[in-house]
Amino acid sequence: MRLLFLPFLLVVSIIKSWAIDFSLLNTNYWYNNPAIRFEHKIAQLDSEIHLFIRLQGLSKDVEVNYLIQDDFEDPNHKDFEIFEIDSISRDGGNVSYKLTFDLQESSVLVAYFQHNNQVFYYPIILDVERNPFPPFYFLDENSNPEFGKAISSESKMSFLNEPSTAVAFQYLENFPPADPPMGNVQIVSPSLEIDSVLSLPSGGLSPNYFYFIQQDTFSNVGLTVYCAPSYFPKQRKLDELITPLTYITKQSELNKITKGSDPKKAFDNFWLKTYSTSNSARAAIRSFYNKISISNAFFTDYKEGWKTDRGIIFIVFGPPDSVSRFNNAEIWTYADGIEFEFRVLSNLFARELFVLKKDPKYSERWIERVKTLRSVNGQ
Repeated sequence: MRLLFLPFLLVVSIIKSWAIDFSLLNTNYWYNNPAIRFEHKIAQLDSEIHLFIRLQGLSKDVEVNYLIQDDFEDPNHKDFEIFEIDSISRDGGNVSYKLTFDLQESSVLVAYFQHNNQVFYYPIILDVERNPFPPFYFLDENSNPEFGKAISSESKMSFLNEPSTAVAFQYLENFPPADPPMGNVQIVSPSLEIDSVLSLPSGGLSPNYFYFIQQDTFSNVGLTVYCAPSYFPKQRKLDELITPLTYITKQSELNKITKGSDPKKAFDNFWLKTYSTSNSARAAIRSFYNKISISNAFFTDYKEGWKTDRGIIFIVFGPPDSVSRFNNAEIWTYADGIEFEFRVLSNLFARELFVLKKDPKYSERWIERVKTLRSVNGQ
């Protein structure tokens, strides 16, 4: 067994210990915009798994431990042995590295570490026998792995195998914002029209499209990415700023902004009229679009994160006070007792698709929360 230990900030351990039942943990730090971020990306070449990990916001040395188990609620674990550890980059409290190991029978790898008297647990879904990973991934402008689902047009592909080519199916689908929790479930059509087909890496990807990329178009093995503008997860263009207002406006208000002769002036007037003073309006704008950006960073899959079911709840209700993860669901609970259940499904474009369980009972709470957001003190 060959181990390459990382210098300075990170030590990786082989663990023979207990399993983690995520249904009993509160993992709200996954979404509460913590100083610490844990991200990962997986590529697979035959029976060899390449797991890329990025840790951000560390203020001191940490020891990262690993468990391998069958699912999120498994009371048992299996021994996990890392065959190779390679450092990728280190910048202050940010570190990236790669683990290379053989195919595992179990489906969930759990990384955990202690930092400032808190233990952080992060599940990494393998499930490679039922749902293999592709033998390629994307690199950013610094030749480091892209960890999010969103990439830029400057991102480059890296292949684990030969030939180093792939086919990208380009989709231009202007997905609407998510419906409120008392609304209807939006189903992703299995017959989305392909806008064009590109050969990679020679063909360039274009912003505002999502792509399904494969080396073997007769298989179900592929990678879905959303090609975003360079400033993503933030918003800069007027139409990008207007559309999310659907969550906190009436249709008549939105029409006044979008269909008027001067949308920019109507947009500014909406915030000033709603929040009375320019200072209050500026604070409300910062708060609202900060939550849009966080949702984009956390929840983007084949569409922008703010348009997803988790995105709309995060934007309107804020980060959850408690998060419990089950094998087929994730539950967000707030201090006032309201609870949202997201069913974890999968389709061609997403290995994990979080679909909110809608219920008319949310109607009154939704209206109350939107009213609060539109008050001077609500932001």
